[in-house]
Amino acid sequence: MIYDKTTSHQNAAEFAWQNDDVFGRIASRYDKLSDVFSLGIHRIWKRRVAKRIASEKWNTLLDGASGTGDIILRVMASTLTQGRTVIASDVSVKMLVIAEQRLVPLKGSVSLRLLDAESMPSVRTGTVDAYSISLGLKICNRHLAIQEALRVLKPGGRLIILEASNIRWGFLHRIYLAYMTICIIVLG
Repeated sequence: MIYDKTTSHQNAAEFAWQNDDVFGRIASRYDKLSDVFSLGIHRIWKRRVAKRIASEKWNTLLDGASGTGDIILRVMASTLTQGRTVIASDVSVKMLVIAEQRLVPLKGSVSLRLLDAESMPSVRTGTVDAYSISLGLKICNRHLAIQEALRVLKPGGRLIILEASNIRWGFLHRIYLAYMTICIIVLG
């Protein structure tokens, strides 16, 4: 999908999460479903993005779509993160409940917040050194989410994005969409 500010959904999934608590319904199975949908490749992507996030210069990281906390666990496992704090956020209460259980050992370094990446008025402008969002832009208004990420970042802050919603090569993208359609029908 080519980004166009005039499109109604402005996301790859053409899905309105505000009208459907799909993440609440699948929270307990989210990680397994990610394995199925990506054929396990998401684990490689998450490992790489976590390494990248940990290697950047920051004291406070806001993660805009923490889900079950998988990437935050990976980020905080790095010795480079000692003395750093993370705000792990998501739009789904049920996903955050799972993240909270998984992140118990990091309680002093990680706080969890229910936040909408498209609008985070409770986060002051220019207050975080780094902002990450992984596999979340496909379900939200990309323009608003990026605008909000840039708003909360300090000048010179780091923006790290992991997304897998579009494949450049047309034939491979069509195969991926067919695969996803079959998976959704079978698993649904």
